[in-house]
Amino acid sequence: MALRRAGRLRELRHRGPDVRRRHGVRRRDEGGRRRLDAGTLYALDPESGDLDWTFDTESALSVAAVVANDRLYVAARDGTVHGLSLDGDEEWAEDVGSRVYTRPTYANGRLFVLTAADIVAFDDGGTELWRAASERTQMTGMSVAADTLYVGGEPLFALDVTDGSEIFDLPVGAYHGSYGAPVVVDDVMYAGICIKEEPGSLYDNYVRAYV
Repeated sequence: MALRRAGRLRELRHRGPDVRRRHGVRRRDEGGRRRLDAGTLYALDPESGDLDWTFDTESALSVAAVVANDRLYVAARDGTVHGLSLDGDEEWAEDVGSRVYTRPTYANGRLFVLTAADIVAFDDGGTELWRAASERTQMTGMSVAADTLYVGGEPLFALDVTDGSEIFDLPVGAYHGSYGAPVVVDDVMYAGICIKEEPGSLYDNYVRAYV
């Protein structure tokens, strides 16, 4: 594994179980450890590459983990969401009832999980706060700004983080709508859009700004 740090290319060699097929490396946690995602979650020392701990799930991990508020949150492919301490101890696990396709989002003491059927909000302790069902076929990522949860896809839409009520629903009119999570800066929402100008043409990629 090659890491670029302070302008230098460094190699991090894991000393432990085989991780050749693992993917989804995310940022360091507060202790400086890096995370690897797959059926087993690995915590490695960023300097030595030594294995600190592992956590096994009953299903593969197809999305990256989230480190926030002195906890680690990870969603397995089978729909189980795990809340772990930074030492790898499981504090809670909840089944959201459907496969998780994108990385969960954490903000203001809430964890938001996007499934194939709905969006589920949890508190830090794993208690479900609300669930917003959706018939939308394309949902590609989430971001939070102030008290609003923005969801990419077709259409773009936004929910109130406190109760999951819908704030707006904005059709994009493009192939699969927007890609990834919208970005909100100074009350302007930016979304990556893939548009096919006419049948048989190549796709053109745009960034749109919504106010």
